[in-house]
Amino acid sequence: MTILPKRLRPQLRPTIFQLATSSVFQQKLQVVSHRTTRARVMASATPANRSNSTSSSMIRKPATEGPILGREVVEIWIVDDEKPFIVHRQLIASSSEFFNKALNGEFKEKEGVVRLAVVDNSANFDIYVRWLYSCQLYSQFPGDASTNEVTAKEANEEWPRLAALYIIGDVLLDQKFRNVVIDAILERVKVEDRFPTGLVDTVYSSTPAKSKLRKLLVDIWVCASEVDWFESGYDDLTLGPAEFWVEVAAELVKRRKDCIVLPWFTDRCQYHEHEDVSPACTPL
Repeated sequence: MTILPKRLRPQLRPTIFQLATSSVFQQKLQVVSHRTTRARVMASATPANRSNSTSSSMIRKPATEGPILGREVVEIWIVDDEKPFIVHRQLIASSSEFFNKALNGEFKEKEGVVRLAVVDNSANFDIYVRWLYSCQLYSQFPGDASTNEVTAKEANEEWPRLAALYIIGDVLLDQKFRNVVIDAILERVKVEDRFPTGLVDTVYSSTPAKSKLRKLLVDIWVCASEVDWFESGYDDLTLGPAEFWVEVAAELVKRRKDCIVLPWFTDRCQYHEHEDVSPACTPL
């Protein structure tokens, strides 16, 4: 083997490992780290000290805030659908007490196949499943009325859809989902200044007496109604049971003087269901 003289040997480039372990590189890296740390300190000194660091606009989130999916899935069949919904077992059982009992109790559903007779609309159940995974309520469909040109009497598909979603949360014993639907209704009221006055019959025929959605509908008629709401020919006057109108009349007598400030904007928590340890909701 021929060994070249040192002056004739090729000058090889240092490897990445050699660069990373060199003292010069380490000194440069330390300077970069100092500068980055200083930049973070300067950023944290901006107004409000970045108090919204965990806002919904951020991409990165604390690991503890993500959904707990587990590694098992279940089949959920709705009426005569040809295909089931495939949902993570732990995710849906942790949100819905109905599914918690069905999947973890001594029922045949614990094998992982549930035929859901209490829900008859696949599209609405799909909204529920998408909410489980995303914490977003995808309730607005193409063609829904959403402009100021549409009057309160004109058909609007999202109002009855929201009522149906609340009822799904009721039958599935999902308190958090019911609260989200309430907030979605209040969001529409606030943004569009339009009220779901035509939902009374549906809600009163499908919810228990202490339903928070019932309470909201009564409060809307008590605190937001105008004289023309009660004039003859207004379609919504023909909807709803006598029970509803008795409650409206009673609340009008008791609370009309207290409705200068609309109660659903000052305290939306009264339409939610919370455990005693839950923090109070912030105003919309």
